[in-house]
Amino acid sequence: MEALINYVQSSACRSQLTGNYFGDNDMKSCGICDNCLSKKKVVISDDEFLHIEGRILSSTNVPVHSHDLVQHLHSIKKEKLWRVIEFLQAEKKIEVNESGMVKKIGK
Repeated sequence: MEALINYVQSSACRSQLTGNYFGDNDMKSCGICDNCLSKKKVVISDDEFLHIEGRILSSTNVPVHSHDLVQHLHSIKKEKLWRVIEFLQAEKKIEVNESGMVKKIGK
């Protein structure tokens, strides 16, 4: 019962907890359980978001391939960059077509 309570309350990888319970102490984090995914969440402050948004929008006045955009903005962590790109797409501020070309929409 204690192991079950630990499993539910722990923030460790669920696969590692299960493996350890059954004697496998060499298990690596799975990367896909709820605990592993929560550790991968990207936190972006409002100021940081606005900075990244401005850099993306100023870089996409002319269509640019997403690979080139990521290289151009290499000082920004890829995870944060892609999070803002996804948001800008959802807000219809930029468009990324099937071939990976990114362009600003509107003004």
